[in-house]
Order: sequence, then C-alpha cells, then structure tokens
Amino acid sequence: MRVITIEEKADSKSLSARLLKANLSTIQSEKALAALQALNPHVDITKVPAGTVLLVPDLPSFKVSASDSVLGDALGEFQQIVRTALEQAAANLKASTAARAAERADVAAVLESAALKRVIKSDSELKQQVADASKALKEEEQAGQAEETLARASKAALAKIAELRKHLR
Repeated sequence: MRVITIEEKADSKSLSARLLKANLSTIQSEKALAALQALNPHVDITKVPAGTVLLVPDLPSFKVSASDSVLGDALGEFQQIVRTALEQAAANLKASTAARAAERADVAAVLESAALKRVIKSDSELKQQVADASKALKEEEQAGQAEETLARASKAALAKIAELRKHLR
C-alpha cells in the first residue's frame, strides 16, 4: 500500500491525472477511483481538501511514482541497524578470537616448557592431562571458524532484507 498527501485541493479529475496511468480506459479509471474511495471512506474524492492523506491501493492502474510507500524507508533503517549490529558482533568476535589465540599460545608455551616436561616425566596421570590439554588446544584452534560463519550469515541476512525492501517498494 502507498500513501500520498494532497497539497492542493483536488477532485476526481485531478486525482486521476496525478495518480492513474495515462493509458487507462474510462472503465478502468472508474474502477481505480472506486478502489481509491473504498480505501479512503473518510474522504469524498470528488472534493479533497489540501493536507488530506490518502491511502493508494497497490493496483496496476496507479502510478507508483506518484505516491510513497507507507513503510517509508523503515526497512532501510532496519537494514542499517542490523548491519551495524552485525559489524559490532564481528568486531567483538574477532577481538575475542585474538584473545583466545593469545591464551592458547601462552598455554602451549607452558606445555612445551622444559620445566613442565621434567615434572610430567615422573607422573603418568599428569602426562595424560597435558596430552589431553594439548589435543584440546589444537582442536579449538582448528574449530575457530566462527568469524567466517558470522560473515556468511551476515551477508545472507542483509541480502534477504535488501530483497524484501525491493519487493515492498
């Protein structure tokens, strides 16, 4: 649905000239004006005062360029909010990934230290715990694809919003 604000007083003839496509038959024009009247029962379209807001039906008889979407640019604003939130989430994720990588490097350095190796030689249980920790660190490092996954999901979400905007114009 679309909307138009009548700037100067208008009648059926001037509304037809402003809102309807030029190549319509008389019957098509009458049906279009009847649809306009049905959508705006609060207004007599034979004498519309200036400042009146009319809802315009989404029918092929009406010029799209003569009216504005009732949504305005709400989806554009929503798309920008989503884009900003996703960019912030990506930045936060990148920072936390870097911090985790630094922590893994620190733990790996300790696990590889000569002092720890000397201690674990005499304790088989500790040796197994160190092996398990090393394995877990390597698995975590390999599983760190969250940034890429978020980037793909963000791109897909923004594309869907853009597609929706295109259909609702």
